[in-house]
Amino acid sequence: MAKDVYDKLADALGKLPNGFPRTPSNAEIPLLQKLFSPEEAELASQLGADLEPVDEISERIGMETEKVGAKLLRMAKRGLVWVEEPRGKARFRLAPFVFGIFESQRKRMDHQLAHLVEDYMADGGAAGIMGVEPAIHRVVPAKGTIKTEWILPYEDVQAILDSAKTFRVQDCICRIQMDKLDRRCKFPLRVCLTYSSKERPPSRRDITKEEAMEILDKAEEAGLVHSVCNVREGGLWSHDLGIDGYICNCCGCCCGVLQGITEFGIENSVADSIYYAEINAEECL
Repeated sequence: MAKDVYDKLADALGKLPNGFPRTPSNAEIPLLQKLFSPEEAELASQLGADLEPVDEISERIGMETEKVGAKLLRMAKRGLVWVEEPRGKARFRLAPFVFGIFESQRKRMDHQLAHLVEDYMADGGAAGIMGVEPAIHRVVPAKGTIKTEWILPYEDVQAILDSAKTFRVQDCICRIQMDKLDRRCKFPLRVCLTYSSKERPPSRRDITKEEAMEILDKAEEAGLVHSVCNVREGGLWSHDLGIDGYICNCCGCCCGVLQGITEFGIENSVADSIYYAEINAEECL
């Protein structure tokens, strides 16, 4: 019975835009068991991609409204579901595995969870999530590197941040995971940015626009790759959830998306920029 609820949850996650493909070895089941209790898995499996009020969810599944709301709020704190207006008339939806549940496990990432994620990705999870068209991530050129008088706004990392009002930064979950696998990374850790065109409730992760730009500068100096969501409207990050988008600063040794190319041979795991690098052989060592 317990395994059945995790099968239902895996199928529910698989229906979300970013997907959660099943694997030949069912590696996704122990991964979900690590993250969700059986009761949480049963409740989460009843949710989808649309935000719903608690009373509608409770009526559909036949459970008391207060009990459902309390469970969902506890799950939201661990990033297993997404919530809008947690202090008002809360609405909930199922969070995708990436970018969503996985990225919310910064505090809970341990050796076991790190290996469970690796096993799932290696057994087909990576190919199923990253091999779709269009790619879920897109590379953005470093600031000041494009030799043209007119740069498309969605190709200009500075213009992307200039259009936002609030900014937040977190540690890179990919580097945290690799540390738990004893694959130490020399690159900066606190470089994952999110931004919004709306004012948001204060958070200890809040930073100014100037600080966000400084993080981009340091990432470029370190040789990291800027990548963003490849869907401009109606994609993973909902405006209702207070997030317009994100900028990851990726390294080839840890980043799950770049590993789609370097480790799993998924050439389309990241959408190319419309610009290309011009190499000056005389400056190469």
